[in-house]
Amino acid sequence: MNRRTTQGVTRALDKAILNVVESELAQLCSGKTAKEVAKEVYRALVAYRDLQDGVMPLYDEWEAMYYAAWYQSSHINLAYTLLNEIPPDRNPIRSGHHNLQAFDFGCGAFAALFGILLAAVDSLTEGENLPKVSIVSVDSSEPMLAIGRKIWAAFAKEINKIREYPELSAVRQAFRALEFSPIQGKGTRHWLCAFHVAYEENANKVAEYLTSKIASERPDLVIVTTHPGNKRNAFCPEQGQYIKREIRLGEDSFLLKGTFPLLTKFRSDLFDLKVKSHLPEEQEQFARIYLRNYPSAWVTNRFESQCFLNLRRISSNNDIDDLPF
Repeated sequence: MNRRTTQGVTRALDKAILNVVESELAQLCSGKTAKEVAKEVYRALVAYRDLQDGVMPLYDEWEAMYYAAWYQSSHINLAYTLLNEIPPDRNPIRSGHHNLQAFDFGCGAFAALFGILLAAVDSLTEGENLPKVSIVSVDSSEPMLAIGRKIWAAFAKEINKIREYPELSAVRQAFRALEFSPIQGKGTRHWLCAFHVAYEENANKVAEYLTSKIASERPDLVIVTTHPGNKRNAFCPEQGQYIKREIRLGEDSFLLKGTFPLLTKFRSDLFDLKVKSHLPEEQEQFARIYLRNYPSAWVTNRFESQCFLNLRRISSNNDIDDLPF
């Protein structure tokens, strides 16, 4: 996306997520004492610190709320950046030659959906014909699904303020083009996405499910990413069927840059109003670091993510590299 569009998307997403997390926080705090609220915030922060070591969060209501205010933007950036690594002739969004059906396994708060939306914006901006694009999103965490739906709806409401966002016409067009029911028909390309799904606790079950899904549906592309501390749980399909490209995305690799000032203030206020003076000193200092020392931004993770693009072979000859990697 060009700079002006990126700035407009950033402003709209900042406002949309803020509206959702403010409402979520108010509901979560209802009926709780100040100390109870502080403990819940601290618990959510610890869960995301441990996530860096591959420990699976609960992804309950408190963790979903904090995920939205801190990690959502960077995971959208991860998806968008990775989609730009797909060869154009194998990417229906860019070529416009085939319809696309994407299955987002472990979708969380719809980061991959937003990434596909922004990739579609690029296609429209470059004058390409956007094909039918459908995304089916599934996740075992209902709180993550719920907050994802709310952010998606809030973003739609925000970008449709045409006078406030005249630069987002392509975003509005791409938004209207996305579908959420399976596409049928010959020539449809199928993607299987699994962004940051596998943890120590569920790695075997995830691998079993993805193996079965790939065997039954033979998707044209399998995208898998893992948390920085979770590299041993990376899943890749059998290389006889797919050509694997490994990509390491670090702080300087992401395409989108910039901060989210409203969400940054929300997290700072969360510390000042809900945490400060309500926790033991050591826990309070830990919370201060996570809530006040870093801005909410398109890039929040200083560690590399390990990513795999697995494209199904066109040729039956496994010795032929039929992809421009």
